[in-house]
Amino acid sequence: MLMDSQLGFSPTVRRLFLALVCLAILIYVGSIYRFSYNMPYGDDYDAVLGFLSQYLAADSWQRLILLFSQHNEHRVLLTHAFEVLDWQVFGKVNFTHMIWFGNLGWLLVVYAMWSYAKSQSISLIAFGPVVILLFAFSHYEMMTWAMTSIQQYYQVLFSIVALGLMVKHRWVAFIPFFLLAVFTGGGGLILMPVLVLYLLWSKNYRLLIPFLALFIATLCIYFYLLPYVNLTPSSKFMGALSRPIDMATFALGFIGGVGNIQLVGLASILITGALLLALFATQARFMLKESPFLAWMCVYVGLTAGLAAINRLDIGVHAGGDSRYSEYSLLFCSCLYLSSLMRFDAVTGQKKIISWAYVLSTLLFIGWYFQAFIPLNDRLYWLKNGYATYPDHAKAHQLLDQAREKGIFHFPKEKLKW
Repeated sequence: MLMDSQLGFSPTVRRLFLALVCLAILIYVGSIYRFSYNMPYGDDYDAVLGFLSQYLAADSWQRLILLFSQHNEHRVLLTHAFEVLDWQVFGKVNFTHMIWFGNLGWLLVVYAMWSYAKSQSISLIAFGPVVILLFAFSHYEMMTWAMTSIQQYYQVLFSIVALGLMVKHRWVAFIPFFLLAVFTGGGGLILMPVLVLYLLWSKNYRLLIPFLALFIATLCIYFYLLPYVNLTPSSKFMGALSRPIDMATFALGFIGGVGNIQLVGLASILITGALLLALFATQARFMLKESPFLAWMCVYVGLTAGLAAINRLDIGVHAGGDSRYSEYSLLFCSCLYLSSLMRFDAVTGQKKIISWAYVLSTLLFIGWYFQAFIPLNDRLYWLKNGYATYPDHAKAHQLLDQAREKGIFHFPKEKLKW
């Protein structure tokens, strides 16, 4: 990969590219500041207020178990740990603090991708489109959602680090990041089949038995030793498997989530997903040979799409393109772009790829900003004015009252409109 000065861009063009990168970062950070509000939203009622109420009433051993407690199908250890830390430091839990901490995880994801790019001699100018793309607002639903931002962004972060260690065969270092990913969010479990496939592909058979033993032990702890309620009955699992075309449609839309145009609907994510998979097919052999990290990142995204299809198909095939999944689509696109840069050594080819990448990533950023602005602004209005964001109003009132009585969180009851 050539240095910035060798790519043939004039100083003015390089400054323009850097300005676009800085502007994308500023808009993203400014939007977090603008649209965040210290009020629970949706799952925050159970995962934050409900958890802390139980935590304060528990003894030391029970508190340790509660840190690993389940929310929906996930273990959200990091979310719970930060809630406790925030409460202990500030005397009350603050949802804005959680939102900023969650988004720090996404910033670290961008840094992790930059660290890999830098190790491959990809310059900052060439990496710029990845920054713009990853800060696009396609995942707006999580950007200002306290518990979900921590769960999802850090689960992805730990998974990326684990995959990087995997392809370097740094197995001892891989294990703690694998465990962090698993107990930060259920999606971290997908690292198990990814590693098995990698060991088979690399013919590293001697490690299969030790890692299978680790995986079995992890699953036993996750599902049996720690309290767990199965929220995915076998009928739901079998129902999804009996609809392979719908599962494939869901997974395709999951991969193509970055292209979700709400006015177009399902067709937009399916077309985008098909294009991205076609690009992956043309680069897969090169990626496996020359940039295995990028290749296995794409495999990780693909298997996550399959798992999501099994678990969420009952919502409908269109749910594959939901905002909360689109960070995987962004990462998939980023891997394809970085691979393309590494594949073409000629200055002319790299210059064209970089130029078009800036154009496309900027257009996507602009498009997603305007598409996300209304839902972000609506959520802020609901929270500021005390409108309901939790389906069970009676339970929400109960959780808020408990939090007020125990000094966990206070929101003026007279401001609630439900």
